[in-house]
Amino acid sequence: FWDPTYFVSGDYWIVDSEKSGAQVAPQLIPRLRAMVNQYYPGTRIAITEYNWGALDTLNGGLAQAEILGIFGRESLDLATLWGPPKPTDPAAFAFKIYRNYDGVGGAFGETSVSAQSDDASQLSVFAAQRLDGALTILAINQTANDLTSTVSLANFNAASLAQVWRYSAANLGAIVRDADAIVGATGLTNKFLANSITLLVVPAAINHPKLFISPGGVVNAASYTAQIAPGTIVAVFGSGLGPATITSGTVGSNLVLGTSAGGTRILFDGIPAPVLWSRQDVAAAIVPYYAAWKPTTHVQVEYQGIRSDAVEVPVSATAPGIFATSVKGVLNAAALNADSSINTPDNPAAVGSVIAFYATGEGVTNLAGVDGRIATAIYPKPVAAVSVIIGGKLILATDIKYAAAAPYLVAGALQVNVAIPAGVGSGAVPVKITIGNQSSADGVTIAVR
Repeated sequence: FWDPTYFVSGDYWIVDSEKSGAQVAPQLIPRLRAMVNQYYPGTRIAITEYNWGALDTLNGGLAQAEILGIFGRESLDLATLWGPPKPTDPAAFAFKIYRNYDGVGGAFGETSVSAQSDDASQLSVFAAQRLDGALTILAINQTANDLTSTVSLANFNAASLAQVWRYSAANLGAIVRDADAIVGATGLTNKFLANSITLLVVPAAINHPKLFISPGGVVNAASYTAQIAPGTIVAVFGSGLGPATITSGTVGSNLVLGTSAGGTRILFDGIPAPVLWSRQDVAAAIVPYYAAWKPTTHVQVEYQGIRSDAVEVPVSATAPGIFATSVKGVLNAAALNADSSINTPDNPAAVGSVIAFYATGEGVTNLAGVDGRIATAIYPKPVAAVSVIIGGKLILATDIKYAAAAPYLVAGALQVNVAIPAGVGSGAVPVKITIGNQSSADGVTIAVR
């Protein structure tokens, strides 16, 4: 894949066909990259089928870990393993140590860093720097003996302790955290177990105020309850989460809300979420739709490269909440009357007229929701059944005029259009929405005359 000194013995077909006919080193990735640079700069390259075999053995896991490191170091754009490993196979843990070594989204860095080994045939090493500033170093001991080696660091101001995560024959069913390694002025010394993969996570030495998410600080932005679902707009409360004043996120030319606002990112199991806005004490984001596949998610806030500890939050299939504001002592739904005017106690809707109110937490949609997408021409609907209760009167899905993505708002904002039924009374009339088997909180009203 890369080594200019490696020749395949007996493979007579890997030769210089245009000149001498002599055998040449394959060095596949650099060769493809050179072709691209010469003939069509910017074209991305991929290896669309590879498999070293033995995915269910430790040896196969070591090989898989090394090839992932090589793919990253050599700037390959995409690679496809032909036949995925089972979740319990060592090769699966080779992927996991790069993508989710701690089970809460901890990952190898995004920016490649130069890393060299004195003898890569014994201990191969790869490194990258993460957006939170940490240096991640992955070392693979390919020998049958423990190796104690010094890892020298240059041009990096490291913190005093490094996390050590290891996958080895000692426990083929888990990536285990070992005791932290002491980092000195020039690096650290670590024992690399025989036939093992070791990940060193070296934080940057940065003097900064502590970021933290308050206990119970991840809430549904409409109901302010702890119930969240895929696509839910959430508020996150804490300290050091963003700039002193509210800074809004931006929508790109592709009509997708970005994953940063004012230097703040919010991560769910390490996946950056669309961020609506941020401030030092609170930020708002949208739960990625991938969260539908897990019963819990781990939330972290990152501000200017500094990341909070992870907070585990339960995930429901749906978590409906109606947006509302306090008006004249009542919690009035964020709603529009039939004439598109704002529904308030001073501007009530008539019985029989259609009112539109706004909610979040509808869960998985059809068509599939796209994280951060602004709804313009496609308006996904909740997969789960929707019903509404106004003033004690149940309105089934068949009588709801519209329940889908709110036009021109971001994915996760649900618009519901429904006619106010007769007999609900007047004044502040309670309204609730049920999606699937979950209902919105009590106390929200609409103004009716």
